[in-house]
Amino acid sequence: MVRIIDDSAQSNIDFLFGCSIFLITFLYVFTFVPGLFIPYQAGAVDLGAVAYKTGAVLVEDPGWYIYTVNNTQMGNPAWETQSLSAISRIGLADDRLSPNVLSINKINRLASITDYNLIRNKIGLDGTVTYNYAFSLNMTNTLSGEQKQLLNITSPDQNGNVEYMERKVLVDTGKELFVDGSKPQRSGSPNSAVLRVSIANMTSTDTDNVTIRLFNIPGTYTLKGLDSWQSPSDPPVPMVQSTQYNVLKNGNPVFLPASFNQNDVVEVVVYNSAIRSANIDYLWVMADPSSNVMPGDQVDYFEDLDYKLESVCYPGTFKVEVWSDDI
Repeated sequence: MVRIIDDSAQSNIDFLFGCSIFLITFLYVFTFVPGLFIPYQAGAVDLGAVAYKTGAVLVEDPGWYIYTVNNTQMGNPAWETQSLSAISRIGLADDRLSPNVLSINKINRLASITDYNLIRNKIGLDGTVTYNYAFSLNMTNTLSGEQKQLLNITSPDQNGNVEYMERKVLVDTGKELFVDGSKPQRSGSPNSAVLRVSIANMTSTDTDNVTIRLFNIPGTYTLKGLDSWQSPSDPPVPMVQSTQYNVLKNGNPVFLPASFNQNDVVEVVVYNSAIRSANIDYLWVMADPSSNVMPGDQVDYFEDLDYKLESVCYPGTFKVEVWSDDI
C-alpha cells in the first residue's frame, strides 16, 4: 500500500477567505486615507489665504500710481486722482501709518471703476490662477444712525467654493473745521451773530469740500444762510443751498432757515466746485441777528490756532469674497 503524505495546510476556502480580507482592507484604506487630507488640499488653503491677503492689502495699503519725470519712474499713493492707465495698485487706506482707516475719496474712486478685469489686475488676483471677487463696504453714520453702503462690487458668475473675510474699519469722510462753542472767547472779541471763516489759504491741490462743524453752541439759535466774499472790500454774495452748499443737523439734511440748540451738531458743507468757480476766499455763516453765539474773531479754516481742521471717521465693515473656476 502506498501512503500519500500532504504537508500543506491550505485549502481553497482558506485562500478565498484570505483574499477577501486583503481586498476589503485595501479598499478601506484606499477610500479612507485620502479623506484625511481634504482640509489640507491646496485649493481650500489657497482661497482662504487669497481672501485674507486681498482684504489686508485693500484696507492697510494706500495704493500707488506711476508717473515719469525726466525718464525716471516715480510713484505716489494718491492713485484716486489719476487716470486708469496710471494706476499701479489699488488700496483704500489713508496712508501706511493708518491701517484700517479708509479714505472716502479712494472708496468713491474704486466704486466708479466699471472695468471688473482692471480692478482684478490692480489688486493682484490675475496671476497663475485667475480669481473672481466681490467687495462690499457698509458704514454707520454715528450722528444720524444711518447705515450707508459705500461699495458693492459683484460678479455675475459667482459659483463653486467661496471664501470670504470681514474687517472692521473706520471710514475717513474728510476733514471738518471743528468750531466748539464751549471754548472761551478770544481776548477782546465778543460773540457775534456771524461766523466768519477765511479759506484764502486754499491751494490748487485742495479738492475736498469745505465743511464747518458747529457744536456746543450755547442756547437756541437760528441759521439763516451763507454768504461768500472774494475779498473784504467786495460786497457779499449769498450762496444757494443745494447747488452750492448744504447743511446737516445731526447727520440729516435740513434747509435754512432752521433752528438749533446746544445739543445739535451742525455741518455746513460748501462744495469745492462752487468755491473754485467764484474764487471765494471768505465764508460767512449767518445766524439770526439776535443770536450772538458765534466766535467774534475771524477763523482760519486751515491754520487756526483754536479751532482745528480734523478728520471725521465713522465705523464700517469691509467684506471680501474670492473664488475661482481654476481650483
